[in-house]
Amino acid sequence: MLRTVAVLVFTVSLAALGWGFADAVDTGTCASGGPYVVDQECPDGADRTAALLILGALGAAASIVVLAMARMPWGLAAFGALFVVLGLAFLLGEMASDNLEGTGWFLGPLFLLMGSLPLLAGLRIDRRMRREPDYRPPAHDELLDGLAAALRERRDRRRAQRGSP
Repeated sequence: MLRTVAVLVFTVSLAALGWGFADAVDTGTCASGGPYVVDQECPDGADRTAALLILGALGAAASIVVLAMARMPWGLAAFGALFVVLGLAFLLGEMASDNLEGTGWFLGPLFLLMGSLPLLAGLRIDRRMRREPDYRPPAHDELLDGLAAALRERRDRRRAQRGSP
């Protein structure tokens, strides 16, 4: 049940984040009010764009953590999907924009590359884990073993400093 909710939250958050990024790239920088000279006034709906970005980012981050705790490859695939969607949002926003500043042309392919590798790796690891129920990704086990060893070493150092057994 928790995984289903996390997948649903991730999907909605990803859609909100992608929509918000596409709007932000299309709008560019803007400001409203205040004592400063405003070069470009924010259009109607700029507050909606900011809310989509913030809520989408928070929802995506929380659901990635839940998915990674439920099953490591799902978290990896969700992390990759986040960057793929953001890369597409940058490119689509840049294509729809009247101002050709070019930031989206650089960040779009970069985010697509950054996201496609973990997305494909997560899907591949998940498929192998389904076929071979005893299979555990070596990096996952090594990471947990290394983390446990580091925590034990830290505990032992603190005990030695305090002089307790």
